[in-house]
Amino acid sequence: MRIANRRLRYLAPAGVAGVVALAAGIPSLTAGASASNLPAITAQALIAKVKEANVQALQGTVQWTANLGLPDLSGLTSGNDGQVATTSGFDPTSLLSGTHDINVWSDGNNQRLSLPTGMAETDLVRVGDQAWLYDSTNQHVTHYVPAQSPSGSGPATSGPAPGPAGTPLTPDQQAANILAKLSPSTAVTAAPADEVAGQPVYQLTLAPQPGSQAAASSTLDRVTISVDANNGLPLAVAVYAAGVAAPVLSLGFTSVSFAAPAASNFAPPVGTSTTTKTVNPPAGHAEGGTPSSNGTSVSGPPWAWVLSAPSASGGGALSSPTVLQATTPVTGSFGTARLLHTSVINVLFLPNGAVLAGFVTPATLEAEAAGPVGH
Repeated sequence: MRIANRRLRYLAPAGVAGVVALAAGIPSLTAGASASNLPAITAQALIAKVKEANVQALQGTVQWTANLGLPDLSGLTSGNDGQVATTSGFDPTSLLSGTHDINVWSDGNNQRLSLPTGMAETDLVRVGDQAWLYDSTNQHVTHYVPAQSPSGSGPATSGPAPGPAGTPLTPDQQAANILAKLSPSTAVTAAPADEVAGQPVYQLTLAPQPGSQAAASSTLDRVTISVDANNGLPLAVAVYAAGVAAPVLSLGFTSVSFAAPAASNFAPPVGTSTTTKTVNPPAGHAEGGTPSSNGTSVSGPPWAWVLSAPSASGGGALSSPTVLQATTPVTGSFGTARLLHTSVINVLFLPNGAVLAGFVTPATLEAEAAGPVGH
């Protein structure tokens, strides 16, 4: 199930987050060596180094840790409380807490991610414009193929097929997304750091500008990105919440080699069943309250974005035992909603079925709900 040799692009599968070494009590991603031998660098130069990184191949282990303080939400995907169950044996809500190791291989164009969970394993393999998601718990493979062009002569785009979840899980993708959103609302600093996975690194720190609207509304304190001092590849990303000492989310290599992985093509294991799904090219996320094709929208300033998602269930989430147990009632001009509250992420389930979420304060979500989305 390894993959063939070509040029490295950003690895594509998440995740839940969205989003991206975290947590109280998690193993540190930094080790040993002093940064004293690294020359000083400006933030502008370090960002340029990241953008110009040209790593051709890599293999290693990435560690994802989440310490969001969320309750057990497995009922939302298991079907045990009336919600729609997933067809996969893998429960994506498990990534919302704890520490998970992900084995990574890439030759530049093709990638494989392997997530071992106890005696089971989930694999995502991308070869060219196709992808396969294998779950050993139910011996099933989902084969993702690109949509055809209107003429039927080939894929609608020449680019790679998006991963099933559409969320980047590797540190370099997380960093690229963050850097693309830099604006005057963000304070940026850079300094030599120690090591990540045995590689000397610089650390880029992003934070809301003090005194800005974002700083008042956001629950985030800063995001740190550890950049390989030799090749400019981001090796780790950590997210810190305001008032919380340890990172609440982190994603970083614990071991890495820049040697090309052995070549081979993906073949579903013997005895597995296969489902083929067609995927459209990603349309990008909507900002400024402009709805995307599925009705979701993003509003607010950087660092205080609010995601608004409609619900076809007409408020069905409010009848879910999992949601009711994990939330508290909130009343406003929008009626009585339910708030899922943590130190970093807040989610508001509205009576009209819409859901608001973000790394923002509950008051920010309630103010958004008082507008058209809540009525």
